[in-house]
Amino acid sequence: MIYKTFDEVNLIPENRCVALGLFDSLHSGHLSVINEMLRISKEENLVSTVQTFSKFRLKGNRMVLTLDERKRIFNELNVEDIIVLEFNETIRNSNPKDFVNDLIVNKLNAKVVVCGSDYTFGHGGRGDVNLLSDLLQKNNVKLKIVDEVLQSDEQKVSTSAIKTLLDNGDVKTVAKLCNGRLFEYEGIIETGNRLGRTLGFPTINILIPEDKYVVRRGVYLTRTIVEGRVYNSISNVGKKPTIVEEVKKDIIETHLYDFDDDIYGKEATVQLIDFVRDERLFKDIDELKRQVLSDKDYCYERHINGGI
Repeated sequence: MIYKTFDEVNLIPENRCVALGLFDSLHSGHLSVINEMLRISKEENLVSTVQTFSKFRLKGNRMVLTLDERKRIFNELNVEDIIVLEFNETIRNSNPKDFVNDLIVNKLNAKVVVCGSDYTFGHGGRGDVNLLSDLLQKNNVKLKIVDEVLQSDEQKVSTSAIKTLLDNGDVKTVAKLCNGRLFEYEGIIETGNRLGRTLGFPTINILIPEDKYVVRRGVYLTRTIVEGRVYNSISNVGKKPTIVEEVKKDIIETHLYDFDDDIYGKEATVQLIDFVRDERLFKDIDELKRQVLSDKDYCYERHINGGI
């Protein structure tokens, strides 16, 4: 369910357990909140509900997970209702008390609320878990605060930490912090310049959405899902500087091993397993071809020998 404003939320007045948060990367800390909400919902016979936001671009930053990706994961976790509010001026400037009373209590009919210890809400993030507790208590709504999850180095698992890892190309650690879920790009396969086919390694191209975080540009060991089938693959994230000058948008260009079907226009998901090398400018096409063939052989061996 997607609602843009408070007024559009008009649910059947069922008793709910509501998880609050942006859940912008659904890392292990976020998943702890969701799982606790699901546990309480089952134990107390409440409708499991997540309340999150769309178009939340703090200081122009891209999201680790797009809204569609977050919704899919919520559905996979068997969340019954997903309430998505557009993060517009009304929401951004809302009074914390109004946010809780009007939405959480009256609109969603929450009987239990679950959130992380760092949850904030209302104008300027003025509302914190202490204020949330006070407001809910006045309405006889229980609050469950889930402790933060720490990494092996005792640092808090957070979306900002995950973005730093993505900046470094460390998608392996990102997967660990997201309970094994690989960072991925999904989209419609677009027709490219077909240079890869000319060079002997046909590729598929997916334009990276404007709201999706861009990892360290370069070559990655990947696997690709097309029409429910999984293929070993190698991918380049970036702007293909040797081929195209002044490309403004990033794409992920992927070669699927032992595959040569026409799948243009179909949807694909490319999952990043490990970083191989940085994207760089080659002096000519021949040098590019030699490097790509070397990368292809290296990743093929990784797939075969590593059972990836």
